[in-house]
Amino acid sequence: MNGQAQNQLAGKPPEGGILVVDDDPASLQLLVDLLTKQGHPVRPANSGELALRSVANRLPELILLDVRMPGMDGFEVCRRLKADTKTRNIPVLFISALQDTESKVLGLKLGAVDFVSKPFQAEEVFARVHAHLLLTRTRNALDAMCLHLTERVIERGNDLASMSTALQVKVAEHLETAAKLHLASKAITAASNAIAIADKRGGILSVNPAFTAITGYEPIEILGQSPKNLVSTRHAEDFLADIIASLSASGAWSGEVWVKPKSGKLLPVWLSISPIHDEQAATINYVGIFFDVSQIKKAQARIDYLAHHDVLTGLPNRILLRDRFEMAANMAKSQNQPIGVLFIDLDNFKSINDSLGHPAGDYYLQTTAKRIKRTLRNSDSLCRLGGNEFIALITQFNAKTGLHGITEKIIASIRAPVVIDGNELRRSASIGIALYPDDGLDIDTLVRKAEAAMYRAKQQGRDQFAYFSASMNEQMEYKLKLECALRQALPRQEFFLRYQPQVDLVTGQIVGMEALVRWQRPGIGEVGPNDFISLAEETGLIVQLGEWVIQEACRQALQWVGLNLCVPVAVNVSATELRRGHVAHMVDAALRKSGLAAGWLMVEITESGLIDDNEQTRSMLGHLAKLGVHLVIDDFGTGYSSFAYLRRFAASQLKIDQSFVSRMMLEHEDHAIVNAIIQLAHILRIPTLAEGVETEEQLQLLISGGCQMGQGYLFAKPLLPDEATEALRRGYCG
Repeated sequence: MNGQAQNQLAGKPPEGGILVVDDDPASLQLLVDLLTKQGHPVRPANSGELALRSVANRLPELILLDVRMPGMDGFEVCRRLKADTKTRNIPVLFISALQDTESKVLGLKLGAVDFVSKPFQAEEVFARVHAHLLLTRTRNALDAMCLHLTERVIERGNDLASMSTALQVKVAEHLETAAKLHLASKAITAASNAIAIADKRGGILSVNPAFTAITGYEPIEILGQSPKNLVSTRHAEDFLADIIASLSASGAWSGEVWVKPKSGKLLPVWLSISPIHDEQAATINYVGIFFDVSQIKKAQARIDYLAHHDVLTGLPNRILLRDRFEMAANMAKSQNQPIGVLFIDLDNFKSINDSLGHPAGDYYLQTTAKRIKRTLRNSDSLCRLGGNEFIALITQFNAKTGLHGITEKIIASIRAPVVIDGNELRRSASIGIALYPDDGLDIDTLVRKAEAAMYRAKQQGRDQFAYFSASMNEQMEYKLKLECALRQALPRQEFFLRYQPQVDLVTGQIVGMEALVRWQRPGIGEVGPNDFISLAEETGLIVQLGEWVIQEACRQALQWVGLNLCVPVAVNVSATELRRGHVAHMVDAALRKSGLAAGWLMVEITESGLIDDNEQTRSMLGHLAKLGVHLVIDDFGTGYSSFAYLRRFAASQLKIDQSFVSRMMLEHEDHAIVNAIIQLAHILRIPTLAEGVETEEQLQLLISGGCQMGQGYLFAKPLLPDEATEALRRGYCG
């Protein structure tokens, strides 16, 4: 190896050093000082024109280039450098305050090797500068080595002139093959995934260090063995035969496999098998690559559990309640037996939260849930609807008197005191009862009627139960009046929007706004969505309301764009609107009417809203994508769809449900789930936003986990348009 190549591999910096280009004197001096302290020779330039003159005078080894500069911007500088054969191989690393994907993609397309966003971390800049310098020096060293080898071959060829041209070609081919084999060997050794190479008869020829780390088997223990010996017997008998058939038919196979490590504890891995061919396209070897998916499966199982259970009490939620009722109804119908649906509401529960705080209220709910469950039989089910409301499904009783004893036991268990921080709390419960099939045939009807009976029990003094009867129409009348008022609210312009800022968790800068609908009801005041959205969905009014929300949000977003306060605005779309199939057309019409560019609108769809993965849903999402609207998957981890939908739908953002965020400090598993969601989103290159961030401790955990954005009362409550405009002018909440 010649002296130049040795110096480059040893890391000796070339004379050109690092050229730092930035029009901001402070940023320029900061980068120069940081890199100089690291031992790098640095040359500054405060404009694109000066940078090109400096490069022409002496070629640098690496260029750190700002984008926004007066006169010639960074993109134009990069374009000119890459157009010149003398400078096109100089690596360019953009350092800019631009954080949008389009700018980063443009920079990389122009030939930049990397893009670092301001504000930056010094360690990140050092790492990236070091990596690109190392790559450049390695490339230069390899070029020098190749040049040196070429010179040697030429010298050898002159000395051996009698050798045939064919021999020279063969030597060159062998050199190229050796280099490729050496590179492949290095890559296999450094790979984090386990790699095993087998001959065409199935004997293992080679394994990499990751294989040993995952399976526990050293090469001497596994070489020559059949890969079949690693596969667990928990698979079906024809599992291996199916793999062999797939390899014969398509030449490749991939899927989940349970393997037997040396420890004996079965391990799930994702395995991909591909053939290696010779020059005649004949299969000579097989390569298997796999990685451990046990943590992903644990996270998936936890999310699946949380999708069907209440986070606080561990009881089944509404989704699982529906499934349990269907099973119970089928059995009751075949045996001609009734089912009792008990709507349990804890009396005066709010006073616990108000006086002792929400942690005390949570503990009370957990304790009460356990007590109620102990009063039930194995054939019964207890579910939590939310807040201080529970539903019990009682089966296998003969008459109403059979329910009296169970209901009284529940009430008695709730009357028993609960001691919290030295305070002896005594509460009661009001229970409404509806019977299947007399009062209804579906769970929604029965719950609604049991709730009406519960209100009757409260009216009669609480701490008791009541059966549903035809005279219990007060709650239904209330809902009817609410529906009438709701139908009149839109034409009377009683709805308005508040906007909650979405912020960069590290910088605190506002990066978006979520539009939240409110109802200014005459004689009552401002009404939150929890009091009318569910009824709007039941009645179908949600479609008209959703259309108004989209139009109003687009109008407000365009106004902000006109004021140069440009942030994307997110609107929520309900599952009912998705099923109607008109969302894309409503969005298209709103954009056309307002004149807003599609890139400033984000459509939030709850994960459960994607449960109907049909052609209509896929077509609608495809239409939104063509419009240029960003898709946000809301409340991730609380519905059926799970990870599969992240691959299927081109999501621009993933929102972590506030139920996970609120319990990060209390439950290790919820903290682990949040981190798993963030890591998966990072792998799929989907930005994450945490909902309901309320404490500084939650913020720090989210930042350490890698979550980029968040919203919640820690930053700002939902704001009126004028308040939101002022917040955008400041750029920060507070």
